[in-house]
Amino acid sequence: MSNSEISTLATHQKSIPGDGVAVIDLSCYVAGKKINSDKVLEVRSPYDNRLVGTVKLANTLHVQDAIEAVLSKEKERRALTKYERYSILEKARNLFLERKEEFAQIISAESGLAIREARHETDRTQDVFLFAAIETFSNGYHGASSKFHRSQALSTHSSPFWRDQFVSGNTTCSPG
Repeated sequence: MSNSEISTLATHQKSIPGDGVAVIDLSCYVAGKKINSDKVLEVRSPYDNRLVGTVKLANTLHVQDAIEAVLSKEKERRALTKYERYSILEKARNLFLERKEEFAQIISAESGLAIREARHETDRTQDVFLFAAIETFSNGYHGASSKFHRSQALSTHSSPFWRDQFVSGNTTCSPG
């Protein structure tokens, strides 16, 4: 997926209804293409039932198109090296971190969680991206082979938790 496609997916429109609170209007994308749908899901805050956002809903045909798109790219996906997979997940994590507060605000509005708890959820999310990226180098991962020590991936990250978890075993990834 190109940077322009990622940017397109990440953008959304905010409208301001009569009460002055922003409502997020999102589209649905299949294989990087915006779908047209007359069906819309309204997302409401469980705290005060205010409208938080709307999203266009996919239908059965859209789901079939998504499955076909994934299956048609399987050969390309399998050709990615472990490092390329790591880089994709690390880029996703960095894009997420750039908009972390925005995600926390959305989580809080949609779920009714206190903003402190929503921010905790965004911290956990970035940890999941990091964990998934690091796991692309594990021996059990069936991708293209690459020798890579997990400490190399962790050397740019500040979280001592992850460093302690993965470097202490001194695990070196070998061809999978």
